[in-house]
Amino acid sequence: METIDNRSFKEKFEAFKWNTKEKVKDCWNKTFDWCSQNKELLIVGIPAVCATISKISKNANQMSERRYDYKERYMQVWDPATRQHVKLRRELRPDEQLELSQRNQDGERITDILFDMGVVKRRK
Repeated sequence: METIDNRSFKEKFEAFKWNTKEKVKDCWNKTFDWCSQNKELLIVGIPAVCATISKISKNANQMSERRYDYKERYMQVWDPATRQHVKLRRELRPDEQLELSQRNQDGERITDILFDMGVVKRRK
């Protein structure tokens, strides 16, 4: 047997609001009761959770700093002839590093070699 709900939308909405408020109150009361019964667990657990969250956030911050340092360190090359750093688009491959060192020993400037290779980051 089917039941037909003849209530208006406003009546249904009010009933929904009332049911939701009752569920929230019930949940709050149960949570409060559990907390009052387990104070010892909370005294130990809350500082442990806070310390864990702090440690994780600190570690994530250090990892982002390391990524920045890595990029700054390996994405630029010092040219003693021009006394400046040359920023690279990407890291040099081993064969490019070999070519760079050989041509530098032959007397070419590092900046000119890197421009010929096409790995220098263009200025905006």
